[in-house]
Amino acid sequence: MSNGRERVGPEWTGAITTLSLVITLSVVTAALYLAQMIFIPIALAVVGTFILTPAVSRLQRWGVGRKVAVIVTIFFAGATVAAVAVVVGQQLSTLGNTLSDHRPNILAKINQAKTILLGTEKSRLSQLGDDVAEVFLTESKSRSKKAETTTIWGVPVKSGQEPQRVIVEEQATSWYDSVLTMGGPVGAVVGTMALTFVLIVFMLLRREDLRNRMIRLIGDGRVTITTKAVDDAGQRISRYLLTQLALNACFGLVIVVGLLFIGVEYAALWGFIAFLMRYVPYIGTWIGVVPPLLFTLAVSPGWSETFIVFSLFIGLEMICNNIFEPMLYGSSLGISEVAQLVAAAFWAFLWGPIGLILSGPLTVCLLILGKYVRRLEFLEILLGDEPALTPRMAFYQRLVARDQDEAANIALDYKKQNQTASVFDDVVFPALALAKRDHQAGLLSEENWNQAIRTAREVVDDIASFDLKNLDASEVPDKPLEPSVRLPILLMPVHDDADLTATEILVQRIDVTRWSPEILPLGTLASELAAKVRIVNPAVVVLISLLPKGVSHSRYLVNRIRSADAKVNVLIGRWGFSEDLDDSTPAAGIEGVDRWSDSLQVTLQQLQELAPVLRDKLEASTSERGRSNSKVSAPLTTALSS
Repeated sequence: MSNGRERVGPEWTGAITTLSLVITLSVVTAALYLAQMIFIPIALAVVGTFILTPAVSRLQRWGVGRKVAVIVTIFFAGATVAAVAVVVGQQLSTLGNTLSDHRPNILAKINQAKTILLGTEKSRLSQLGDDVAEVFLTESKSRSKKAETTTIWGVPVKSGQEPQRVIVEEQATSWYDSVLTMGGPVGAVVGTMALTFVLIVFMLLRREDLRNRMIRLIGDGRVTITTKAVDDAGQRISRYLLTQLALNACFGLVIVVGLLFIGVEYAALWGFIAFLMRYVPYIGTWIGVVPPLLFTLAVSPGWSETFIVFSLFIGLEMICNNIFEPMLYGSSLGISEVAQLVAAAFWAFLWGPIGLILSGPLTVCLLILGKYVRRLEFLEILLGDEPALTPRMAFYQRLVARDQDEAANIALDYKKQNQTASVFDDVVFPALALAKRDHQAGLLSEENWNQAIRTAREVVDDIASFDLKNLDASEVPDKPLEPSVRLPILLMPVHDDADLTATEILVQRIDVTRWSPEILPLGTLASELAAKVRIVNPAVVVLISLLPKGVSHSRYLVNRIRSADAKVNVLIGRWGFSEDLDDSTPAAGIEGVDRWSDSLQVTLQQLQELAPVLRDKLEASTSERGRSNSKVSAPLTTALSS
């Protein structure tokens, strides 16, 4: 019963944790949506505080007091925003009043577009388009006529009956209702701006107090580490948002100058839209180019001005993406493309256009907090561009899925930045150890286990082929040593097919100019191993065992080897260590072992160190036997000659 409770407990714990997380996320999302009038000013104030903090800090370093520095910074920032708002508002008002004057040109452009898309009036495609449009127009007119002849103002009228005139009295609206109707949206905007302004002022004034409260909230008692993390995160966010503001402002300014040079009206309005839309990740520039394109299509007599405007946006965006952003932002902040697009849709759903514009800065803030705050680590997993699985776990997952191609790609991608031995130690062996663990626990069927071993061997062959194709000529020995100098070495897999695969990999990596390897078959008995040691008289015996388990059987094999030859060098390789494994017992405690290692790379290094020493001993022993044989044969030769 106790085992059953132990088995059920973690399942209930995981279910409760998942349910709590879902409920928390649902409550937070609902609160963000329902209380957006409160959270939007807070979000704007947080972004504004991060942007203005460097300016305040710079003024303080020049000897200006905190309050004066905040007042000066807020004044210049507010004046800039007000000036831009006045210019953009005037141009927007003028555009709305004069756009109807371009109606003939707009209709002419529509007809030109129809001609380009459907061809001339005599073409079949154009005639088909006219017929389809006529069908829809005829159906619409018939429905409208039917509605007019059957009902008037909701009163049915018979055919031929004279409709009755209905007099509708319009009630005059009071000035109070007019003020409420017009002042509602304006008041909401003004209230949001006022609350944002007040929050920015107090956040700049009380920056250290807010930081300390956050440290107390998420610090877990580790004040020093949390302080460094929060300060670093705040500096990174401020630097990134300020750089993004400067780059987007320069982008909009260049658009304004370019449109003025081309001769497009309302250039300041289009530049401001481009500046705002560039905060939207990936698609913002394409959204920002639509209004000036439509305007030039409506007012310009030809198409050349539209193509020039489009080329201006595209060229400037390519320059910013490929030159200025890598140079100014430095290394990537690690936000995945999918996460940015999903975040943009999420914030746009919650807060509308303001949420769409704030999606980029808010995503950056959440990602950096997730990197530095342990409790918010899930944000880094959701938003980051780093792989969700480590190479070893991804490789193991592909082994279980029987996907040789992707498993080989994972191993080869890891090899591009590491040595071949590191690929086996960090990716292949840990994955095989995980497969062995799951197979021993009954989580991996016999069929899937055998298929995983076959897939791993095929991937090893792919790696060997890749090494052979990219082999440097300097790595090939000009003149290999004589076969008589090669040292005999026995290699034995301790337990199963995973150990055998690891042993075969070791043989592939051994220097065959120094060693003469022989792999014992899987399932060799301990008595057979002892007999083989007596017959071959090897220089080294290597036992290979991947984690987990295998220590007890390795100890038994070492005892049998020592009973057959007490002087032979015995090495044990316990490979496949991974933080995902519960069993990481080393082989250091086994008596009779000369050396042990936890990686292929260390084992190869140990064999490389042993080779010259053992070869010298072998040559000395051979010469000693030659001298003793010559001493014995000299009296025999004299007796025969006499």
